[in-house]
Amino acid sequence: SIQYISNILFGFIAYTVTIYIFLCLWKYLYKDPSSLIEGYSITQMIWYVLVTECMWYGNRNRTLTEQICNDIKSGSIAYNLNKPYNYLSFIVCKHFGDITFKFICYSIMSIILGLIFVGPLDGFYFQNIPFIIISVILGSIINSIIRITISLFSFWIEDTTPFQWIYDKIILVIGTLFPVELFPKFLQPIMKCTP
Repeated sequence: SIQYISNILFGFIAYTVTIYIFLCLWKYLYKDPSSLIEGYSITQMIWYVLVTECMWYGNRNRTLTEQICNDIKSGSIAYNLNKPYNYLSFIVCKHFGDITFKFICYSIMSIILGLIFVGPLDGFYFQNIPFIIISVILGSIINSIIRITISLFSFWIEDTTPFQWIYDKIILVIGTLFPVELFPKFLQPIMKCTP
């Protein structure tokens, strides 16, 4: 990741544009800055978007979505399984090595953008940071397990790209773009059970 600085810079530009679009959208919805939507102030909503988009951009990696599928389709998984290491552990470590760097970069970018666009979050305590980090790590692990499971379907079907795409869209809508509290009441218990 560090070798391709231009990819990192273009990723930051895309991330900044995405955050700016959401900022404009939420500022339009919050015509009165002192109003609350389902208990969220404009500042809380923008910080929510910053954290979730940071996780979305930081967890994007082709290792789990394409490499496993391509290894199965090409037959090279048989060669890789004969190595003196666990194939899935190797893939997971490769994935987490990449997303750790990306997540740190996007976290720094999120903090900078948040402070520029809306200022500090009221009522935020620094002692909450370890719990946030634990939540991010557990969310990344759950996401990785689901992606690996989808990729392993390549043993039965040739291409899992459509299933990865569907999963991406479900994750994007449920909890990334909008908090669970903004969805209808009857869907909220179901959504709270999702990663």
